[in-house]
Amino acid sequence: MGRDNLSIVSFNSSRRGLNSLKTSERSPYLERIIEGSSPDICLLPGDDKAMTMNAVRGYGQYYVPSADGTVLLYDNNRIRMNEQQVNVNRFGPLPELDTYKMVLPSVQVLSLMPSNDRSVVKEFSLVSWKYTMFSQSRDKTRTLESLIVFCQRLALSTEKAVFIGGEMAIDYDTIVKITKNLSQKGRERYVSDAQSEMVDHAFLPSMTKATVRDRRHLFEMNVYKCKSDPVLSSNEPQADCFISSKILELSEAKLVDVEKVCSRQCKLETLVDVKKVSSKQCKLETLRKICPTATTMTIPQRPPRHHGG
Repeated sequence: MGRDNLSIVSFNSSRRGLNSLKTSERSPYLERIIEGSSPDICLLPGDDKAMTMNAVRGYGQYYVPSADGTVLLYDNNRIRMNEQQVNVNRFGPLPELDTYKMVLPSVQVLSLMPSNDRSVVKEFSLVSWKYTMFSQSRDKTRTLESLIVFCQRLALSTEKAVFIGGEMAIDYDTIVKITKNLSQKGRERYVSDAQSEMVDHAFLPSMTKATVRDRRHLFEMNVYKCKSDPVLSSNEPQADCFISSKILELSEAKLVDVEKVCSRQCKLETLVDVKKVSSKQCKLETLRKICPTATTMTIPQRPPRHHGG
């Protein structure tokens, strides 16, 4: 059985663009994007003003604890989402982090094989939130620091990798700096603690880092930025990016491109208010250059089955 991918689309960075559309246009736009890109998981801002939609057919909804906003949609045929079996209250309190605005499901990815008893081929924790967790924060940098620490503790407690996706309203360089700094501090502390125990079991100190690599890579994080064409990049200071455990295999984020306009099938690359569309020249004059972003997670090849011999 070969490798396959898990598709994840985020509308968090395009929340303002969605709000610029008329109320009657938001749901059809969301449905077209979801139907066109067919994501396995869809991240939403949890903003009721932008997300005036019912669940898309075939997709389950995941609300924040207050049940006043849908933060996740997921393909019922491919994904199972369950509550975490750990008490996250013992991770904190952490400054400027409001867990009441967060969703923390444990995700199970099912095999593609058509079977009544489909196996689980991937498990990880997903962390997202309502956009107001950052937008209403008194210190966005502190919120991000607390979020990364929270996810590190979640990964160590559950022994599962973590995928982080949500609107952070903070610049890319700051996200990378904080993520790398906390990953390095966590690695140094973890290796130091593990080293003393391993020496007692006759391991050489130099072997510690490599021996605990897989476990380290659960709480050490990488940042995946949206690498879009400069013409299509948003002027907003916030970054279109995802953060995940190093052990997860993600592609670089990219713009979602499924919209088609005019008779010559030119691609509408952005979520826009269109002022003029010429059928001859097929030009678009736009007010905004904001659109959803996407990434894919690689599902590793399953080991071959042996039937004796």
